[in-house]
Amino acid sequence: MPKWFLLLFSLILLSGCSYTLVKPSSQNVYVKIFTNNTLQPKIESYVYAETKQVLVEREGFNLVNNPQKADIIIGGTIIKFTTNPDFFSSSGEIEMASYTVKINLIIEKNHKITRQLITTDFHLPLIQNFNLELLLTQISKKVANNIYFLLLKNYD
Repeated sequence: MPKWFLLLFSLILLSGCSYTLVKPSSQNVYVKIFTNNTLQPKIESYVYAETKQVLVEREGFNLVNNPQKADIIIGGTIIKFTTNPDFFSSSGEIEMASYTVKINLIIEKNHKITRQLITTDFHLPLIQNFNLELLLTQISKKVANNIYFLLLKNYD
């Protein structure tokens, strides 16, 4: 094999290995308290708190406490919170359940309002002791992550 070919091959190989990670541009986001149209008390508080937490922890958006300083304003209405049994034990007790949360999300950017229906499912084994606060935190974190990725996909 000719030396020039090895040199050319080496240069091409080495030049293609320099990837640059680009930090997403930061936009200011204001989160409104969600409206709860379900029978599950406090779900709106959990979704609100977890959405704010996810925006603080992840890149691409800055959380602001004033809607006048926001590039994007998000809020919405929680329209569904349901529980369905997934698995039963031989004695007929529910061993695993699924929870579904539906939110009519409202996103405002540049005075343009976009509505998006978000559905989040969460499965929980009930063999352990049931902890409602933990359930609401976990499902709200999943909802918040869905909101974050929606913002990242459409508004970054």
